[in-house]
Amino acid sequence: MHPFRVTASEMVRRAHSLLPGGLRVAFGLVVCALALGASPVLALEISTTSLAAGTAGVAYAQSIVGANGTEPYAWSVAEGALPAGLSLDGGTGEVSGTSNVAGTSDFVVLVQDAVGDTASRAFSITIAAAAPAALTFEVQPSAVLAGATMSPAVQVKVADAFGNAVASELVSLALIGSGALTGGGAVATDGSGLASFS
Repeated sequence: MHPFRVTASEMVRRAHSLLPGGLRVAFGLVVCALALGASPVLALEISTTSLAAGTAGVAYAQSIVGANGTEPYAWSVAEGALPAGLSLDGGTGEVSGTSNVAGTSDFVVLVQDAVGDTASRAFSITIAAAAPAALTFEVQPSAVLAGATMSPAVQVKVADAFGNAVASELVSLALIGSGALTGGGAVATDGSGLASFS
């Protein structure tokens, strides 16, 4: 047996020669061939997967991008909220502004294309505290006898220019004048910006 191949044009010619209504049959064959070779339709999606962190007091700008839809797109925040001071451009999908509040904000962005298809994705943006700018006593030193443990413990807070707590800053405590203080060596501030000495 010899291999052979029948092309679409050959199928059309055979349909014409074998059937009186061959024109319609041939048309159906061509349509089927085109449909089988068509590319699959992709659904509208938000292709951006994450957004960069920011810093308090520093201008922020990040774009959220859509794909596979019919432009123009309309963007909105469906759930949650952006960090204070930031906003989402409904026409471009850009998140921009300046936030002075440190912390993490979780939210869901919704995009709708020109034919009404929608897609959504969850995001989060973390705003870090700015550089240390202020050092204050949360608990003032009290009068104690020599050799006694300070009680309550002295607490010092480190904050940036916007009042956000600054973590992991080293703080030392020392006496002014005569005498010696033990336990006043460098202590790193915690997540609340506090360093304690006792």
